[in-house]
Parts: sequence; structure tokens; C-alpha cells
Amino acid sequence: MRVTNTAEGWKNFADQMWELLEKGGDRLRAEIYIAGELDPEQLSSLQYGLLEFDRIEAVLRRQIRRKQLRIYTNSLDDAYRILHYFRIICYVRNSLELSVFQNNRLVKDSKEYQWSISLGRIFPLLCVGKSSDNRSIAPYSLFALARSPEEVRRQMDALFKNGTPAPAGETLESIIEYYIMDRTLQIFKDLSGTQGKGLLGENRENVEKALQDILLAQMPELSLLTRLLWTISLWTMALSKDLLALKENGKIWELDLETVHCSRLDAISYGEGLLQLLENACIHSDMRRAYLSIRIHRTDVITDNTVNLAEAAQSRLALRSRIQRLTGEDESKLYQLRRSVKYCFEFQVTNDSLTLDHASAGPRKLLPLRGLAARFFTIQAMPLS
Repeated sequence: MRVTNTAEGWKNFADQMWELLEKGGDRLRAEIYIAGELDPEQLSSLQYGLLEFDRIEAVLRRQIRRKQLRIYTNSLDDAYRILHYFRIICYVRNSLELSVFQNNRLVKDSKEYQWSISLGRIFPLLCVGKSSDNRSIAPYSLFALARSPEEVRRQMDALFKNGTPAPAGETLESIIEYYIMDRTLQIFKDLSGTQGKGLLGENRENVEKALQDILLAQMPELSLLTRLLWTISLWTMALSKDLLALKENGKIWELDLETVHCSRLDAISYGEGLLQLLENACIHSDMRRAYLSIRIHRTDVITDNTVNLAEAAQSRLALRSRIQRLTGEDESKLYQLRRSVKYCFEFQVTNDSLTLDHASAGPRKLLPLRGLAARFFTIQAMPLS
């Protein structure tokens, strides 16, 4: 079945698949055609398909013999981005056959892209639940616990010495830790001054050393989820140049310690809120599991760059539209995004809830407990100041 890559398109796909399966079918096949450039919205929309495949398989595991997802795109770079985005969220779903085509040519793995999971501003969709014996589900308690401080310090120390994070292992925890290391490395790559006042030479070494000392001292004490959120926050502030401040009559760059400190407190607050959402979803939904994804939006409308301004304006409109559809209220009464805010987090936490028709041979519909207009995602947009 050819699927429109939107939440509604995936919902229609699931509805029709349920009808076919109830008539005795045993195979699922979805085909997606990416039109034009693979923007973050299209990449994010592919998550809906994973949700539907997961829900159907969870109930009819033995009945389904084969599940296929085929994605077609004109760009080779986009094909690799899709492959390696799904490497993260699908590597535990061995029964799902994923094929990505570029101009009808099957694209296979490439060492050049093998661990390139810097896929823009979307953190991969992860399945979280109460079961720790299923490789596809990470217990929600995982995000509340940190590895031993000594082990985290060793990881950070190794990163700063050789500049290359170790490849992710075979667990969701190791994949998240790899992403943290990769984003941390990117923070230092994106550290720079402003036009005409670059961060160079001894000045750069001093700033990097100051930031390294802070991360080595404070990262080991944080939970896995908080480390993830803090790393992403610092990365966005490196991009927006807000990690640095000019001192000594505007000649020397220094690390803005207050900004770094506040971003850490924000990450702790956001992490505690997300943990509560995950715990509630895992305890109170029928499937005892949830899905977590994080997106970062550029919302900087105070910029001289026309391209960035257009991107920021579009992001603000999209956020406002999704929040309005979620609440059913006028956005202006509920949510105001200051002009000075340059980036926003969008947290997506999905409950997995089933509506069963016990009079039939099986479930007819799979409905999430709460959602957006698309019925899947609960959104909280958090400004990153």
C-alpha cells in the first residue's frame, strides 16, 4: 500500500491493514515516496509508521509473517540519512524489512555514514517500557539512572583526548551515550566568536579548557536523560554563540558561566518532567510502554541571515499550529514565544493504548491514549534561552 507520509496517512494505512488482517492476511507492506528535499518534518513523520507497525505487531505477532517498509527518494544523501536514522530506532526490530531506494536503486550501508547519526535536530524515536527483557524496549528507569561517575568520567576523558566517540553498542543505553558524546564533540567544533571577533589561538584553548573542566566535573553526576538534554542545549548555544561573552573591552572571549549553569538547571527540570511523563505512560497505558523523541527548532527571528529567518519563522508557525490543535484553544492565550528565544525543544511522548473489540477475533483499532491532531504526540515546547 502506498502511504502518504503524514500522521493521517499512517493512520489510514493502519486502519486498512487491520481490515485486511482480520480477513486472513498475514503481510504488511508500506511504500513511501519522499518528494523533494528530506526536511525535518518529513523525517519526523516517518516515526508514525514505526508506531503503527509496533502496535500491530504487539497484538498480532504470530499472525504476521512479513512486514516491509520501502522508502523512495531522489537524493543519495537523504537515502543515507533515512537509513541511519532507522538504524537507531529499528535495529531492535529485526522482523521489519526496511529498504531505501534512490531513483529506484536499492541503497546499501556505507562505512562513510555508518555511525553518522547527526541527523539534524531530531533525536531518534525510542521505545520505553516496563519490560527489560525485550531488546526493543528500554525501561523508563534507565533514564533516571546514571552510570557510575567514574565510568562517565572515563568516557568524557577519552572523548577529549582523541576526539572520536566510541561506536554505539547493542543496547539503547549505549546508543544514547554515543549520541551524547557525538553532540559534545560537536559543541567544541561549533565554538566560535562573531564576525570580526573570532575565537582563535590561546583564547580558544582557554575557553575549551574551561568548558571541558565543567563537563568533566558535572556530567558524571547527572542522569542519562539529563546529560542528553544538557548536551543538546549546550550545542544549540554553541551554534547561536550564546555560550561565550566578550570581556576586557570587547577583545577577549570567555565562557559565559551563568549561561552554562542555567542551562544545566533547565536540563534537570526538563528531564524530571519527561521522566514523569514516561513513567505515567508506561504505568497507565494498555501496552505498558511509551515512545520518546526530541526535536530542536530554530526560532531565532532576530538575525540578518535570510535563510535562517525563514526557517525560524516557519518553525514558530508550525509550533503554534500544533499547540493550538492539541489544546483546541487560541495559542495566544496559552503559549507565547518571546522574540529573543533562538531555539526550542519539542518533547514528544506517546502513550500506547489499545481499544479491543472482545466480540471479534482480535482488536479492530489501535488508538493512542492522547495525542495531537494526528492523535499520536503530546507536545511541550520549551524555550532554550
